[in-house]
Parts: sequence; C-alpha cells; structure tokens
Amino acid sequence: MSASSLIELFAENLKRDLQENLKTKLQAKSKNGYSGDSRLGASIRVSYLDSAGEIFGFELYLSDYFYWVNKGREPGNVSIEGRDNLIRWIKSRGLKPTVKAIKTIKNKQIRKSVKQLTEEKKLERYATAIQKKIQLYGYEGNYFFDEVINDGRIERLKTRFKEQYKQDLQLQINDMTKK
Repeated sequence: MSASSLIELFAENLKRDLQENLKTKLQAKSKNGYSGDSRLGASIRVSYLDSAGEIFGFELYLSDYFYWVNKGREPGNVSIEGRDNLIRWIKSRGLKPTVKAIKTIKNKQIRKSVKQLTEEKKLERYATAIQKKIQLYGYEGNYFFDEVINDGRIERLKTRFKEQYKQDLQLQINDMTKK
C-alpha cells in the first residue's frame, strides 16, 4: 500500500469514526429518541492535499462549534448570538415548548389563567430557560473528538508510514543497483 493510500484510508476512517462517535454520543444523551443526526456530523469532511496525483496530506473540516460540543462550557453569560442559536437549535430538534397554567388568587378564589402566547414567544421563553441553566451550570462536553483522536490511530499511522517508507526505499535501492 502506498503512502498516498495510507493517508487516504486514514482520513476516510477518521471522518467516518468521528461521525459515528458523535451520533452515538448524541443518541445516548437524548431522552426523546433523537436519531443522532446533526449539522455538526454533516459538517465533518476531508480535503486532500495532492501533488502530481499523489496525496501527501489532508485537511479535516468541522463546524467551528465542535470545540464546545467536544469540551463543554463553563458557567457564564450567553451572548445574543448564542441565544439566537439556541432558538434555531430548538426548532431544528422539533422541540415543542409548552406553557403551564399560572394559578392566581383573585378575590379569594383560585382561578387558572393562561396567557395566550405565540409560538415565537414560547420559543423565546424556552430559550431563556436553557440560557439561564447554561449561565448557572454550563454544560458537559461529550468528548467525541478527543476519544477518536486519542485512540492510538496516530501512533499506528506513524508505524505504518515507517514500514511503508522502508519498503519504498528498499525498492528504490534495488532498482538503482540493477541498472
């Protein structure tokens, strides 16, 4: 197997394993039967670096927020952009926020009054609740990236490269001595 093939195989396996590990982590964390398919998983892609038809490297692309999914987040304020992302996330997951009845005491009688809210207001309230939880507690990362990268695959690739280059060098020396 050539060095070019080793790089291509490594990159494809890395991409596949990252997507599968992310999906597994998301499914395990879900309480409502979420399929695990995500925009982050779909954003994982590989671009090869080649010269004269030979692959000599690759670049791995992920959405920039992969870091926070992987490592988690400490408690703290959520930006306006973060709040908008929460609303988009709620919509993309198909979550349906509900508003509970508010009990009020009026003239010594308990009455249930429910304010009629638009769907947008319900989403905003739901996002506010999530935002407050993040401000107080942060959230735990799922380490999908770290687990895949640190599973020993890089060391195995280094070993295979050494073996491959040794074989290639021996073939070149043999070809040179035959002439």
